[in-house]
Order: sequence, then C-alpha cells, then structure tokens
Amino acid sequence: MAKMKAGWVQFLKDRPDYWELVEKAAKIGYQATESEADLIKGDLKENAKHLEDLGIKLITVRAGKIAELTEDMAGKVERAHIWGCDRVTAFGSSMINNFNGGKPGTYDEMMKDFETVNKAVDFYSKEGLHVCYHNHFQEFADRYKGAPGFEHMLVNCDERLKFDIDVGWAFAGGYDPVKLLDRLGSRNLSIHVKDFYDISNPVSLTGFTSLGTGLVDIKGVLKKAAEIGIKWAIVEQDKLRNLDLMDTMAASYYFMKETGLVE
Repeated sequence: MAKMKAGWVQFLKDRPDYWELVEKAAKIGYQATESEADLIKGDLKENAKHLEDLGIKLITVRAGKIAELTEDMAGKVERAHIWGCDRVTAFGSSMINNFNGGKPGTYDEMMKDFETVNKAVDFYSKEGLHVCYHNHFQEFADRYKGAPGFEHMLVNCDERLKFDIDVGWAFAGGYDPVKLLDRLGSRNLSIHVKDFYDISNPVSLTGFTSLGTGLVDIKGVLKKAAEIGIKWAIVEQDKLRNLDLMDTMAASYYFMKETGLVE
C-alpha cells in the first residue's frame, strides 16, 4: 500500500507572503497545494516554475462554485496545462448558500447545478481533465425531497464526476467519512483532511482544530484513503484554534506522518 503525499489549502489568514508560506510548508514536508496558487498574481508560467522549483505541485484549477465550471472554460483548460493539473474543482454549490447568513439553496437551484456539472464533465473530459467536487457539511445534512443533497448528486450527475471529499465536513454533516470514502472508491481523487473539536453549529465556521485533536477519526480516514489508492491528503483548517499558522500546519502534517500512511 503506497503512502499518500501531503498538501494544504485554505490557510488564508494571518499568514506570511505567499511564497514564504510555500517555502516553509515545503520544509515541513508538504508536496502540494490546492487552488491557492491559481489565484496569486503574476505570470502563470513563472509562478508554475517557481512552485515546481520549491517542490510543490498545484493539483487543481479552481472554480468557486459549480456555476463557475462553465465560465471561461478555455481559460481553465489553459491554466490546467500550464500548471500540469489533471482536474478542475468546484469548491461548492448552491447547497452551501447558507454560509455567511444566506438562504439555503433550493431544490431547483441544486438541479440546475447538476445540469452544469454534466455540461462541464462533457467539455473537460475531451480536454483530458476531470471535473471534481469539494463538499461542505450542507450536502450531507440538508435534505431535498427527503434525501441529502449529496445523494441527489450521485443520482443526477454524470458518473465521471470525481470528488475531493472533505472528511471533516462530511462528519459534521452526519456521514461516516471512512464509509463514504469506501463507497466512492476510485471516484475520490484526493481528500481534504479536516478535524473538528465542536460540530454543534457548523454553519458558524467555528470548531476547527489541528488533525488528531478533535472528533474525526483521522487515522481511520487516512488508512481507508491509502487502501483505495488516494494520492493526496490535503490539510485544511478554515480557522486557527490555539496554535499559530505554521505550528498548525506542522502539527497536522506530523500527525499524518506519524500514522505511517503519509510521506
């Protein structure tokens, strides 16, 4: 069973200059990042070369929500080729609209998202790229016509749709992340490894903690992910708890490495 490699995403606050962060993360042992590098200013080719020289791989081109998958599609393909990515990832949908005080997405909005997914899958597959979806807790916790939104997604979206499952959010939404990864099998391209010490109010974006100090069975998640051949374990902590940024990144990485399942 091959070991996974560690990446990071979404440490957006109280952080140093982006390139300083990359250098520090690489020294800790991280080998990849998701989406952030796709947003930084500067020449794309120069940025890609700089990231490569530091030993860090960008593994996906970013779409904000599903609706953005079909915006500037040619541009996303070009960026994917420059970065050497194999996927375009949507990091949300209408189902997560109740973050920041918004109204939950409707059934019709959800179904429109799924139509967009299927159009995107058709387009990007011809360009040699996967379409990937990254979840939050609402897809599992919120029900539409009696079933969680995620179950509607599996039924109504092209089976070529892949996933970047956030195991912490899945847990907060009431699913067992280990069983979920096993169920999805090869449709998992990577995982976001996230831990919570409190899931009583997930929409408040609180309760995050470094890996291994919360409620999620992170070791079980990593074991299952390695068993099914997932290559990337992407650390994400939306808000810091007691540690500062670099100590949080180091603590989470070393916890994963200590399991023997991550390089």
